[in-house]
Amino acid sequence: MDRKNTKELMSVLGLQDTVDKLATANGVRWYGHLLRNDEDGVLRMALLFKINGRRGRGRPRNNEESRLKKKIRKLV
Repeated sequence: MDRKNTKELMSVLGLQDTVDKLATANGVRWYGHLLRNDEDGVLRMALLFKINGRRGRGRPRNNEESRLKKKIRKLV
């Protein structure tokens, strides 16, 4: 009966915000590492890959670039 899940423990200890900020900062740092990598690198090519043609109807899908911009806005 004394069991608590991770989210409850994190909120009791006050670590939730810290963990979220660390995860966001690590993601932004990883993206910077990719951009400094070779232009012919597989990961960089996959990150910057553009598909020609029209999109289907409906809400646009999130891509890494839009997710990164949201993370940077949160950090600033």
